[in-house]
Amino acid sequence: MKIHLYIILCALLLLLGAVLPFSWSPASAVGCYGSTCTGLNPNTMGCDVDATTAGGYTYSGGNRVENRQSNACDAEWERTRNWSGGYRYAAGSIRYGPDFAYHQSVSSPGMIADRQQVYTPMKGPDSSTLTLACGKLSTSGVIPVPVTDNCVGPY
Repeated sequence: MKIHLYIILCALLLLLGAVLPFSWSPASAVGCYGSTCTGLNPNTMGCDVDATTAGGYTYSGGNRVENRQSNACDAEWERTRNWSGGYRYAAGSIRYGPDFAYHQSVSSPGMIADRQQVYTPMKGPDSSTLTLACGKLSTSGVIPVPVTDNCVGPY
């Protein structure tokens, strides 16, 4: 009797293990890696989950510029945060390549509220290429890209 009960319990545990969903870590949920991330949105690809700020600086007028990186995706991007206390147009660029001539950029089509942000598409890795994260706020209209001032880096 005890052996039959033991077999039934083991079978139930195996069945439950096959039916219950797996626990996924953030790293397993990313949608791209390395160079396949270039030009993609860090939030929709899941790269924002483990993102860290490699460097950042708050410029006058409440413009917070940050270089964001994801180890799970092996990619980076720029984030411009509006800490001005009011509504502002925002733009940012992650610049790279010779003389930082290449870029992934974003410019808000309208004003964003205080404590809101814009972020660029990602740039995949290249160990020989440093990056600059550049961002800007404005009250006078849409900001052209690439942004070439208010930069942090190179990283």
